[in-house]
Amino acid sequence: MLETYRNPLSVTHENGRGDESSSATWTRPVPSPSSIRGLSLGSLNVSLDIFLYLIPFLDIPAILALRSVCKELADATRSHSVWAIVAKEHIINKGLPWPLWAVPLAHATARTLEQLSIRAIRLEKWWDNPSIPRTDFEPSPCIIRPSNSINWMKICCSRWLMVQLNGARMEFWDLQNLSDRRPAWVLDGIEGHIDGAKLLVESPDHHILTLSTRSNQAHALRLSLPPLGVFHRGADISHVKKWDGYSELLDATEMLWAFARTRVAQRVTVVHSLSGRAVTLGDPGVDPLATRAIEITPERVAVATSSTLDIYDMAAILAALSHFESGTSRALIPPSYSLRYPSDWIGSGLKFLP
Repeated sequence: MLETYRNPLSVTHENGRGDESSSATWTRPVPSPSSIRGLSLGSLNVSLDIFLYLIPFLDIPAILALRSVCKELADATRSHSVWAIVAKEHIINKGLPWPLWAVPLAHATARTLEQLSIRAIRLEKWWDNPSIPRTDFEPSPCIIRPSNSINWMKICCSRWLMVQLNGARMEFWDLQNLSDRRPAWVLDGIEGHIDGAKLLVESPDHHILTLSTRSNQAHALRLSLPPLGVFHRGADISHVKKWDGYSELLDATEMLWAFARTRVAQRVTVVHSLSGRAVTLGDPGVDPLATRAIEITPERVAVATSSTLDIYDMAAILAALSHFESGTSRALIPPSYSLRYPSDWIGSGLKFLP
């Protein structure tokens, strides 16, 4: 049985260019119900689990072709489970383009996953097709980010406003002095937008600000900030430490910093702030993009993912850090125990309460 229909993955070249809106059609064999009895959900009442097991063995055009077989298969190929598997097996695991805003996959709709998957393999076809001429395009006009645009801010001691401008310059404003038209302190050298920060209190007017940036840099700033009601003493800020290769700081103590990402991997990494030694936390079988929050306590480290709460023993972490040797791969520490959330609940926007 043959059927001709519009192929959403087809590419028509007019005047040497590909056009998504072109009226291209294709003809391919559409399997009859008798030839796909292992997939016929209607006649043989095959469970959806078996159907999902077979999905990774089908390419995207074949999955779309199944919609012409029967209504049951058409409905099944529009389910979120199908396109979550397709996105992971056919797109993400193969290194094809996938936007970060569509991660985790559970937060995107089935229609969104389908369109992103089709777009990714279409881009792959265009890129690998030698018949498509390569043309240099001028960049389209865009809005330049102003030099004073704010991309991060935080208030310290109910008095000091800390602001990062345009992913570089940091300013410290004294909110107690309303007549100020300039910041009380300016610090340059923080490259990249800040994506994580933790304020550690040493005394009422002395703090350590730990932060990370999207440029895979981690910094520690020593802040000497007078509290409310003190007028005779000014602010003093110094840069005391910098580590390369880490981003998305989720928690920090005086001794340990915990990051959700590194330059080479997207797994939780705990760094010893004095020596720079590091260990990796997690189960190799767990999705590394699932980390949502981290809390460091004297006895343990808790990692909240999208589906579990993982507890790591502090003694095991410190032992691995003490045996770490420069130039060797980091130790991978599995959780001491893991608590799974209810099956109908997905952790999103998680945060540990102080």
